[in-house]
Amino acid sequence: MIPWLSSRRSTERLCCRESMANRKRTSPTAAGFVLVAVAVFSTLAQPAAGAQTADDLATEDVSFSSTDGVVLHGTIVSPPDSSSSLPGLVLVHGGGAATRDWHRQEAEAFARAGIAVLIYDKRTDGYSLTERSYAQLADDALAAHEVLRSHGGVDRNRVGLWGVSEGGWVAPLAASNSDDVAFLITVGANGIPPAQQEAWAKSNRLRRVGVSGSMLHSYTTTALRALTAAGLFPEADYDPIPVLEKLNQPMLGIWGEFEQVSPPAENLLIFVEALDRGAGASYTLKILADGDHAAYVTPDGGFATEDWINTGGVFASGYVELVGSWIHGLSDGPPTSSADTPPAQETTSTPLLPLDWYESLAVQVALVSLFVVAFAGYLLGGLIRRFRGQRQTHPAARAAFWLATIGLVTVFGSLGYFGIMLVTSEAVVGSVVLGRTLPWITLQILALGVVVGAVATTVIWWRSRSDTHGSRPVWFPLLTTAATLFVPWALYWGLLLP
Repeated sequence: MIPWLSSRRSTERLCCRESMANRKRTSPTAAGFVLVAVAVFSTLAQPAAGAQTADDLATEDVSFSSTDGVVLHGTIVSPPDSSSSLPGLVLVHGGGAATRDWHRQEAEAFARAGIAVLIYDKRTDGYSLTERSYAQLADDALAAHEVLRSHGGVDRNRVGLWGVSEGGWVAPLAASNSDDVAFLITVGANGIPPAQQEAWAKSNRLRRVGVSGSMLHSYTTTALRALTAAGLFPEADYDPIPVLEKLNQPMLGIWGEFEQVSPPAENLLIFVEALDRGAGASYTLKILADGDHAAYVTPDGGFATEDWINTGGVFASGYVELVGSWIHGLSDGPPTSSADTPPAQETTSTPLLPLDWYESLAVQVALVSLFVVAFAGYLLGGLIRRFRGQRQTHPAARAAFWLATIGLVTVFGSLGYFGIMLVTSEAVVGSVVLGRTLPWITLQILALGVVVGAVATTVIWWRSRSDTHGSRPVWFPLLTTAATLFVPWALYWGLLLP
């Protein structure tokens, strides 16, 4: 995906950060049990090397080591008893943990088109939500590529790479590092950095359910910038353009017209400009009229419905034929460069700028810490006094209690809500009313309550000065300081904006 939190099997998810939810075959509630069952079944029923699949495709299990010594496992799927050397294709995964079976459907379709295909289990060592290296993933792809080149029945001079979503960053990087890669195919690839792509994808998912206004900006921009600065979005600022400019292999780039994860019009134009400036790669850039992010038919404008997910995916019209004919056509030499007309794209992606000083993690952590100390400290102090049998007699105490309670709930509620949305890749947002989700409306009301509570506490204290001889309780400066700083913090996060 995403890039960050892009476990695509869960929802696209993210690469990206990625509409692979369209590929999901099971309901979310049963997913865990089914994945376990599939893992057990595939272990027991794995065909032996050289065995035939039900549709008479040959398979062979292989193992190979990457540059860091990690051993990866895969399967070569090819037409049986081929009378001539076949072109070969290594499939490079998108974002998230994945096994070779994720792309079994593509492998079998391409094999039926006369291509030997290698699919492999993605590494788990050094790859997670918060850790990944495109350079290492590219090395994995090149190791797989060498295995396929050495396979009997494969023309070692006609073996290329195919990458989808996150693989659209990885496969070009691998190809740029090896003259042995004969050609390159990308699906749903990006010419923009992962953070920018992820922000665009998340905006589309929220707009899809009717979200707009401050919540949309805060979640898709403010929160992602903070995650990037915190180092929790690996490869967030990766720049694919220098890699595209370095390519000299023939390239086929494919996007779906209904792409909602990687901006198709922008990316197609970026690819044209970068490849034209570059090392002379021949390119064919295509738009699939009914395709989504992963070149599957989309039933509703790029987003999957639960009923459709459970029926399994169908390739976009002409996709497999395009890949097959393009690869086989390379035997006559690289085709003349061409690009389809960019599709309509409702919104454009926006680069995520670095944080300014007042947005920095240090400032954010300091403010949240102050809120917790002030709000929780006041409430804890009240509990201790009550335990000791002491009563808080100051006239502003009741207003201060509500200020501290609402403030604490708002701070933790805001962070928790955004955290849940990130973890679920927007699968959990709540009902939407007038462009806001109900949880967000609740948080905005609470944030306004903090402001009202701060004003009430200050006014009551001011009016009671004569009764208290002008003295301020010890908790007053810290609590009101926290409430005062809460206002710009809440404005920054959109809690006090429409």
